[in-house]
Amino acid sequence: MSPQVDATTSRVDYVIVGGGSAGCVVANRLTQDGTRSVVLLESGGSDLSPYVQFPAGLVNISPKNFWHYELEPDATRNGRVDTWAAGRILGGGSSVNAMLWVRGNPADFDIWAELGAKGWDYQGVLPYMRSAETFEDGASEVRGGAGPQRVSRVRMDHPLVRKWIKGAQEAGYPFLNDYNAGNQLGVGVSQLSQRNGMRHSTARAFLAPARRRKNLEVRERCTVRRVIFEGTRAVGVEYERSGHLATVLVNEEVILCAGALASPELLLRSGIGPANDLRELGIDVVADVPGVGKNLQEHPAVSMTFNVTQRTLNQELNLWGSIKAASSFVFQRRGPITSPLAHAMMFGPLDSSRGQPVFHILMAPLGTVADKPHATAEELEGANQNSHDKQGVKLSRESIVSAYLAPVHPRARGELRLRNTDPSTPPIIDFPMLSDIQDIRDLTAGCRTVREIFNTPTMSEVVVAENPPTRGLNTDEEWEEYIRDHAFGGSHWVGTARMGADDDSAAVVDPQLRVRGVVGLRVIDASVMPTLTSGNTNAPTIMVAEKGAATILGR
Repeated sequence: MSPQVDATTSRVDYVIVGGGSAGCVVANRLTQDGTRSVVLLESGGSDLSPYVQFPAGLVNISPKNFWHYELEPDATRNGRVDTWAAGRILGGGSSVNAMLWVRGNPADFDIWAELGAKGWDYQGVLPYMRSAETFEDGASEVRGGAGPQRVSRVRMDHPLVRKWIKGAQEAGYPFLNDYNAGNQLGVGVSQLSQRNGMRHSTARAFLAPARRRKNLEVRERCTVRRVIFEGTRAVGVEYERSGHLATVLVNEEVILCAGALASPELLLRSGIGPANDLRELGIDVVADVPGVGKNLQEHPAVSMTFNVTQRTLNQELNLWGSIKAASSFVFQRRGPITSPLAHAMMFGPLDSSRGQPVFHILMAPLGTVADKPHATAEELEGANQNSHDKQGVKLSRESIVSAYLAPVHPRARGELRLRNTDPSTPPIIDFPMLSDIQDIRDLTAGCRTVREIFNTPTMSEVVVAENPPTRGLNTDEEWEEYIRDHAFGGSHWVGTARMGADDDSAAVVDPQLRVRGVVGLRVIDASVMPTLTSGNTNAPTIMVAEKGAATILGR
């Protein structure tokens, strides 16, 4: 049923589309001095759910808090059809992710600048990394001590995590006290977007204090359909809420913060993109920008699991363990309730040409199985080692330790395009994840490194066996078959509205994040990143929002 046309129209200085990781930051910064009126439109609802706020509730977050994007079959993975789950909730990905705080490698941002993103080199972005965060160790030349976003290390000292870190050192990787301080080569305890053991999303860190300001209005459950133009000037947005259409007009700018999947889709539906493609769909062309929806990137990942002799979180979060965990949380704000997906991480080896790590390994003192209540024992045994979707798993009953690994700079590229003109129709997402053989080689090297760590003297004391399907794999051909059958995405989509120089026809936005060919429209989210950063992408997205907001404010 088509939505009803409503006469509801409002006018403000800025409208922000998307109340996710970036949108909450931009809303806070633009309203800070009280002189600008801002409306923030979010398609989801409140983040105030115990499953969102308590870290261990991650696997129980409701599916309604996600957009579910079904991809085209991937020929590079034997025709696999993935579903990518993007946050549909205040805080966006920061409210539903694994909370891992990884700012990236300095060389990542120097490469952005070399690709045309002037001012986005490491020295150019470092002030915004610092201004965003309050790190538990305090301020330094590279870390922030007064920002809204709290960052702390894992608040649970698990013996298997200590052993794994020691094993990685025995395998030749140095201990890193702070992998966000510039040097990433080595192994260390995970840093998290947490405050006092609770998830600290941008909805909590940035938006919650800003909502008390009279110049900010947050409208939930509003799905934006298109940007409204007068000629080539963006003058507002049209959105749907409860079956009715409404508009917000702007005096200054429309700012898209909807993420690397929704922002390019909105640009295309609004007439900004490859002109021929838009005309074929019957969409009036506002600006011919060929790069919209192109350059899609994602971290391909695989997992390996090992049975161990010691208790893992699989046993510690049973009924009695949960009672003990609750006590630890209430009195110390520590323990299993604060547990993220990964307790430790390792980067390496370094690519000699740029000093960037080749792969990223995450260690979790737990194992999951697919949440299939009617599955047979044989089905659960097979699923035990292959589960990765945090919205569709539960803890195994066995003592399992898991490792997740990904090449941090994959070479594969995909694209997003419209299927038709109906805003309710999901876009076409075509992503051949393993189209470059070097990505498979990097994954293979990472898997062999994981096995090496679990075979070190320290880990050998507790490891019973490596589990199927990786047990017994040795040749490059065997690893490639496994990777093509089991690789999955890390939920780190970037690049679909990438920034670049004025003479770069493939760039969608300039280094000030203004959309090419139009006036009054910016994109500020992960879609503007020219390339993936070394590790998880939430911290870099928050940095993009910090720097983007400062640019609007002329700072």
